[in-house]
Amino acid sequence: MKYLKSLSLAALAALAVLAVIGASAASASHPKFEPTGTAFPIPFTGHGLHGVLEGTDTHQTTCKSSTVSGNITSAITAQNIVVKFHGCTAFFGFVACNTAGQPSGTVVTTPLDATLVYLETGTNKKGLLLQPENKEEHFATLECGGTSIKVIGTVLAELTEVNEKEYVIHFRKLSNHHPSPALYLNPSTCGHLITTESLHATGTGGFTPFATTPAGLEGTGTLTLTKEVKITGNGCV
Repeated sequence: MKYLKSLSLAALAALAVLAVIGASAASASHPKFEPTGTAFPIPFTGHGLHGVLEGTDTHQTTCKSSTVSGNITSAITAQNIVVKFHGCTAFFGFVACNTAGQPSGTVVTTPLDATLVYLETGTNKKGLLLQPENKEEHFATLECGGTSIKVIGTVLAELTEVNEKEYVIHFRKLSNHHPSPALYLNPSTCGHLITTESLHATGTGGFTPFATTPAGLEGTGTLTLTKEVKITGNGCV
């Protein structure tokens, strides 16, 4: 009996050690922004994205291009991100859209936060989870020919490194009106898939073709940093 009791205690001790090692490994594997010889914040700019706001199969708002600005503020976060879309139209391109106070065809997001995460599409694929800095704010608001549209929720983008000052950000096309990717790995535990509060839009007035419909961004853009930054992390293990 003493032998069995000792063996049980040893097994429990071994499991405790393995748990500590496992927790350390998971923590170390988190994706991180690592500046080269500098400190945060690190400003960046971007361009190239186009936007698609899904309505029905025949009604969409599309934007031809965009500019982006923001700051990487820590190992896993970026803040004060603003995306400005240009050439935005709806109703088969016949009606221009804009955010209040902006020129015709220009839609601007509210200031956004971003968190560096691993995507569900592969544990070593890194992404940015974008959401309004003020959680009470909308992702963006716009008007198209008398229809007022509010875009709400969060969006995931895949992030890949070209070099230490240039990155590619990629939003995937909606699949059957569902955003993709829609899942990411918990950045605190390096596990447990979390579902985003996917972008969706509501519209009032005008033709009202956007009443509670999925929304999304699609396309590929380039982010240029003012200083060199590596993204480290080999995936959750």
